[in-house]
Amino acid sequence: KTNTHLLSWLGIIIYFYCIYSWCTVKNESLFCPYVIFITFFMLFNYGQCIMWAFGIHSPSEIGSGELYYRSGIYPTQEDIANAQWFTCLCLLAFHIGALLVRHKSAKLDMDVKPDKIENDDSIKRVMFLVGCILSCIVVPVAIYIRIKELGIARQFGYKALYYGDYSTQSGYLQILMFLFFPSLICLLIGGDYSKRIKNIAYSIFGIYALLTLLTGDRGGWLYSLVVLMWINYYNHKWKFSKFLLYIVLGIVGINILSTITAIRDTSLVNVDLGTVFKSTGFSSSA
Repeated sequence: KTNTHLLSWLGIIIYFYCIYSWCTVKNESLFCPYVIFITFFMLFNYGQCIMWAFGIHSPSEIGSGELYYRSGIYPTQEDIANAQWFTCLCLLAFHIGALLVRHKSAKLDMDVKPDKIENDDSIKRVMFLVGCILSCIVVPVAIYIRIKELGIARQFGYKALYYGDYSTQSGYLQILMFLFFPSLICLLIGGDYSKRIKNIAYSIFGIYALLTLLTGDRGGWLYSLVVLMWINYYNHKWKFSKFLLYIVLGIVGINILSTITAIRDTSLVNVDLGTVFKSTGFSSSA
């Protein structure tokens, strides 16, 4: 019989191997796009296994009931172990492929040509123009969809956004939503990270993220936020004090996300401050 606890630790070991090999062999920073990707890969594909490795369990965890809404599937320990094996192998295979491709592409790198430097300004102007056009179209649509989803989640709960008559995860508007974040990136890079453009882009993203957060979504806005932080870091190197600030905010954010997970399947009409307080875990320590 396969031990799911040992497999949970196997995934964690593979994760740290991926980071170590990428940062040492490729001489990359710990805060780089690939590490961000691998970290989110682990969190959203192996997150519960990470908690199992440290002996943390919850009443609604995988294996305690139906796998997902109206699926009729009740996974056994063997099913969970097979899924863990598959996830670990996928992560390792992807990482080895990334190392091989990166090694091959490094040999093909060419010296920077003088005309490339001269063309940077024209490229930024084009990016800024594209960002402005896309933003004028996509931003109102994105805000409208999030407000609509907030109303549905408030009345029927988070699951109603994915299952049933009120599902919002299909249609042409959802395809258009994929252009929301790229439009902000075009504005920031094309605007050369000017203070005015940053204030506009960050304000738009802040409103979008807040609406998404209130619906109960944890992933869509969080990944984009980390990418925004990396772009900011890449253009303006942070001081150590700023890293400490983001660590503190991250700890607070984790508690907020756990609260969202606990109450998001409940209609927000029935949620009061007492429910939120209990969901944070503070009540159990009081």
